[in-house]
Amino acid sequence: MAGESRFERCLTAVHTRIVSLDLEGILNSSILVRKLPWSRGLPLPGIIVSPRADGEVGGTGTSVDMKYTIAVAVARVSNQDLTGGLGTILLWREAISRSFREKGIVAAMGTPPAAGPWVPPYIPELYDVRVRHGAVLWEPGFLNQHDVGVVLVDCFCRLARLA
Repeated sequence: MAGESRFERCLTAVHTRIVSLDLEGILNSSILVRKLPWSRGLPLPGIIVSPRADGEVGGTGTSVDMKYTIAVAVARVSNQDLTGGLGTILLWREAISRSFREKGIVAAMGTPPAAGPWVPPYIPELYDVRVRHGAVLWEPGFLNQHDVGVVLVDCFCRLARLA
């Protein structure tokens, strides 16, 4: 954990969770953490996990609540086909969203690692994970011959205020 920010640990936890889903049609080696949610030349079909935003969302006199938003972009080649492959993108988005709504996801991400199907990084400050939907099909990606859909994962952490 030394030298690794909370945001980076959240990125790694989201990436690890998605890899554990074993999504049909996507190689685990094509699920990547990158600075930006999509660019040409990435292995397709694939998923890019990237930082989107962070900020203070509340707190008390002794703590600060931070939200770290992570963009999860699913992409496949489409050649601007208006009908083919839509079901695939929607299925991947649904599986990813559902996995972060599971009961116990916060406990799994916020407790020390143990044996199991997926071992996320330890994020003791994490108290909530929420999913929001971004673009079902992101138009700039589509215009570049790709179907790109986005899901947003918000990780909420409570930090002690510095004295």
